[in-house]
Amino acid sequence: MLPPSLNCQKRDRPPACDHLATWAERNGKYGAQLGEALERHGIVAKLAASNRVAQWAYARTEAAHGLTWLRADEMVPLGTEWRTLLAG
Repeated sequence: MLPPSLNCQKRDRPPACDHLATWAERNGKYGAQLGEALERHGIVAKLAASNRVAQWAYARTEAAHGLTWLRADEMVPLGTEWRTLLAG
């Protein structure tokens, strides 16, 4: 989770592809374990549903020629690599 000050700077922008790559790699390696651990604590965690939501959000950002959050108050255009990162 981001510290409150960074979360405010991020605003409503999706993370840049560098961050998305880290998220996708973590989920690829540990997604099942994370889901099981969360569900043991009564938290519903469906990785496939999270991926579909991410695909929708990045598709909408791309269609709007929107920006993504890189760091602090730095926003960058969304590249096309998000499609590869979320394929699957």
